Amino acid sequence: DLGYCDVGIDDNWQACDDPQAGHGMHYHDKHGRPIINVDRFPDMKQMVDYGHSLDLEVGWYANNCICKDHCASEEQCQALYEGDVEATVYFDFDSIKIDGCGNQNDVFIWERLFLEMSPKPILIEYRRPPPDLEEEEEYTCPFHFFRTSRDIRASYASVMYNLESTN
Repeated sequence: DLGYCDVGIDDNWQACDDPQAGHGMHYHDKHGRPIINVDRFPDMKQMVDYGHSLDLEVGWYANNCICKDHCASEEQCQALYEGDVEATVYFDFDSIKIDGCGNQNDVFIWERLFLEMSPKPILIEYRRPPPDLEEEEEYTCPFHFFRTSRDIRASYASVMYNLESTN
């Protein structure tokens, strides 16, 4: 009724330092699956389904900053990518915001896995334009949009800085 067409969950959906977390991880299990904070989100799938019943597209946040995970090997990193993509598909999210706080920073891997694993298109918001793309003469952009600013803080200066970042 208010005109919104999409909603998104930002940081803090994950269960930081969960006992089920894999070795060296904070919110992914040993198979790379993200661990949901069920005190805050008792049924993530039901919440997404409810959003869809209101004709909203629903998204969430990956490579999080509050309890960031840093994979120790290529195999572990791959498991985190795959676990996050599988969870996105399972919960039926429509979009994902990929931040830069953990090691999952290869947007081409995200894009490939979503194309392979999702029955529907997933809108990808990337944290900023990847530096390696700026040097390429021709490439296929692996994400749909990106931020130009930092997180907004509760101050006039922060708001103005972010507004001016689009100049």
